[in-house]
Amino acid sequence: MSVARRRVPRPGGYPSWQRRALLSTGALGACSLVAPPGFAQSAPRVGSDYRIITAQSTPPDRIEVLEFFYYGCPFCQQLEPLLVE
Repeated sequence: MSVARRRVPRPGGYPSWQRRALLSTGALGACSLVAPPGFAQSAPRVGSDYRIITAQSTPPDRIEVLEFFYYGCPFCQQLEPLLVE
């Protein structure tokens, strides 16, 4: 003969899996607030991280087209062979 078990409601109001998720989210949030500032990025430097481009004047009757390319951009990588042709 088996006895049917009934779930007794917890006095806290949250089931154990919700309490665990809430505590882990809170712990993760607290850890992110006290993360060391050593993980921050340094300010970009002229010459090594970027170059300053001087403005060039074009005559008003000409249209100038500039091309920008970034090796990390998948769209730029797909478009580059078409631009070479």
